[in-house]
Amino acid sequence: MSVLDRVHIIVTRHNNNYFMNWSTEQLSLDQANICAITRPLKPITDSSYKENIKKNEVTRNKKLAFCMAKGEAHDPEPWATQFVTDVSSGTIRSTTKAKDAATILWRQHSNSYDSKRAVQLPSEEAGHVVKRKRKSTETEYEYRKRRVAEIPSAKETDDTNADDTAAITTMSIKSFLKYTTSLGKKELKEDRRK
Repeated sequence: MSVLDRVHIIVTRHNNNYFMNWSTEQLSLDQANICAITRPLKPITDSSYKENIKKNEVTRNKKLAFCMAKGEAHDPEPWATQFVTDVSSGTIRSTTKAKDAATILWRQHSNSYDSKRAVQLPSEEAGHVVKRKRKSTETEYEYRKRRVAEIPSAKETDDTNADDTAAITTMSIKSFLKYTTSLGKKELKEDRRK
């Protein structure tokens, strides 16, 4: 079975909500125009769905379905056509690699992607870098309070030409540290009261 066939199976399962709560009759060959390889052998219940299908995998499958739908559309975009060509020609050799490529393309071309809410950012060395790091001793409130102090001001953001949010965040942390180290104890106490 080719990678393209396996990708089509994954996309069909995703588009049909993994056949969750379908009856045996709905899963029969007569009722659904879905090949026997794609359909589950027995009905999928809510509990079996939660037990066997992880959220991360569903998210990756959604991105794969997005790229395949764009590539097989009536008027496909060039990036999506290239993705489908790579999957069908064997340039992308596994479904995992296809999902990785689809994730990157989804970030670049989907209207649903919001970089401000992203927790993991792509990285060439490690696969991804976790942007959000909460300390083990920190509550959610303390974490958010700390993150607010790290967010750059509008002036700092406008003054930079950096497209990288990590660079902007690093710059804001450095300017915050310079500010706090330049203050004496008295000014720090007054600054906390504000």
